Amino acid sequence: MTVFNYGGGHTVEEVSSTDYTSCTVGNSISSDSSGSTTITLKTAGSRYFICGVMGHCGSGMKLAVTVGGGATGTSSSTTTTIPTTPSSSTTTPFTTASFSSSATLSPSIAILLTWAAIFKLVFS
Repeated sequence: MTVFNYGGGHTVEEVSSTDYTSCTVGNSISSDSSGSTTITLKTAGSRYFICGVMGHCGSGMKLAVTVGGGATGTSSSTTTTIPTTPSSSTTTPFTTASFSSSATLSPSIAILLTWAAIFKLVFS
C-alpha cells in the first residue's frame, strides 16, 4: 500500500507510463485531491503517479513505483509526503516519510528510497 500525504493545491494522479514521461494530465487512471491518498499495490509491475496541478509534474512532482513479484498475501507500505511547492531540481520531490517493505517490494529499493529522502531533507 502506498499512502500520499499532501497539502492543498496538489493532486495524486495515477497515469500511464507515457503520460508519466510527458507529464500529460487528463487521461488519469485515478485521481485524488483529499490530502491523503491510499493506493493498494497488489500486483507486480510498474505504477506511475504525478501531481496533476499544471507545472508541478514538469518540476519533478512525480513518482514511479515498481512492485516486484512476491509470495501471496504479503504487502508493502509506503507513506509519501508532497512538499507545498514543486522543486526545480531533477530529483523527485515526493519524499518518503516512512517505508516498510516485504517480499512484494525489494528491500534494497526501500533502503535506497529512504536514504534518498533523508539526503534530500538534510541537504535541501
